[in-house]
Amino acid sequence: MNKLCVTTLLSVLATPAFAHQFEANINYGQSDTNLTHNSVYDSKTDRTMAGLTYYFSPLEYDQGPLALASFFGRNSSISVSRGKGTYKSDSPDIHNLDFKTTVVNGQYIDADTGWIIGGSYIKTPVEDMPYLNQKLDRKTTSLTIGKYFMPTSTLSVGFSRVKDRYNGDATTVKLSNFHAQQISDSSYFDGGIAIGYTDREKTADGFKVELASNYYPTANASVGLFGSYDKSDDLSTTMYGGVVKYYITQSFSVDATYAFTGMNDKTKVNQDSDTKTFQIGASLRF
Repeated sequence: MNKLCVTTLLSVLATPAFAHQFEANINYGQSDTNLTHNSVYDSKTDRTMAGLTYYFSPLEYDQGPLALASFFGRNSSISVSRGKGTYKSDSPDIHNLDFKTTVVNGQYIDADTGWIIGGSYIKTPVEDMPYLNQKLDRKTTSLTIGKYFMPTSTLSVGFSRVKDRYNGDATTVKLSNFHAQQISDSSYFDGGIAIGYTDREKTADGFKVELASNYYPTANASVGLFGSYDKSDDLSTTMYGGVVKYYITQSFSVDATYAFTGMNDKTKVNQDSDTKTFQIGASLRF
């Protein structure tokens, strides 16, 4: 039986590249939040996510890094992910809160004209907290329209709407650019920038800038940096981190991500915080 399982796994990992139209992934992440005021308790969050992506045409691996196969190949796709996690607080009132996350993404790309249209839906219900007398569920719906204006460069406009009973609703409009470039026979880099404006219901409106870049020394490996700055009249958030990814075969990859988020809160809460997040993951194409 064990021999049969090993043989089956090896056959999946060795599946020819032209046959890959599915991609399964799983990741585990942990976040630790430390608050500056003793009146509010520190917390920890554990989360596990698993998902499946279907590409409407087979992935091809002869144009760039394995991680960017769908970008270079202009592959339309749809994906569904499910996750669960636990929020743990030192507070005697909150204790542990369980939550679940459902994510649905879809993207259509016209390979000839380069036009892109995409959408997503994210729902995160949290178990009831009796002393708040309300649910903490959060729903996000987004729509993106863009275009390849060069063979490996895209420009897009995105709109998203957040429905949040506890923190308040918010609407964001974002302009994004992404570019990938070959820099030698075997190495590549990519870079992206996004600028957004958010209209918030309960706090001040604000702007957000996001930057990200990855270097690919080979088609199998990448190392990247990312960061963002979100600013409003009474709240500012700075986030930065790094990510590494390696394809052991054309179909199987592993990755690790670290991020630091610092928040300066001048609202009525008046609470600064630092959050450290670490995540590991793996994906399999078949």
